[in-house]
Amino acid sequence: MKHITKYNLAYLVSILVLFGLSVVTGAYFKKPAIPVLGLSVLLLFPGAIQRFYWHEFFLGRRLILLGKLHEAKEHFDKFLDQLQTYPWLKKLIHLRWTAYTGSIEAMAWSNLGMIHINRGEIDSAETAFLKASGVDPDYPVPFFNLSLIALLKDNQDDARRLWQKARDLGYRKGNFEQMLELAKNVKRTISERT
Repeated sequence: MKHITKYNLAYLVSILVLFGLSVVTGAYFKKPAIPVLGLSVLLLFPGAIQRFYWHEFFLGRRLILLGKLHEAKEHFDKFLDQLQTYPWLKKLIHLRWTAYTGSIEAMAWSNLGMIHINRGEIDSAETAFLKASGVDPDYPVPFFNLSLIALLKDNQDDARRLWQKARDLGYRKGNFEQMLELAKNVKRTISERT
């Protein structure tokens, strides 16, 4: 069983236990609203905690969507510095369900890699994705993106191997032919910007 599956199962069991406690409390005090209130707190409060402490991360992601890559990079750099200064911030990942990794640090490095790709900084992108995969070797997204980097460097053998590793780790977006097309589009976009 992969560690992300174990993490998600532990998260689900924790939610069920806490909800069960709120139901028992509601029955004990004869107040049926307590279980609903308990569930609301369980589902809403953890996200608020993450948004508060991971403000730089979420702001960086929002800026990526707005195309403000320079500003987004600054926020991810600040966030990674915060994780080094306050390692306990990494534990907040356990407050929510995640799809591919239980490491916010790996997600931050992966987002930085995407910023570098969009800026045409292929070597910096590769470094960021390698750091993401080093933090969590079971996180498939960096391997998918390293496959793209390999294609941008005209190394189809490495690209196929990395793409397959991402698939083996559970990343199912597209097939390798679509990856080849994506690499062509990224190359064209980079050449148009320079």
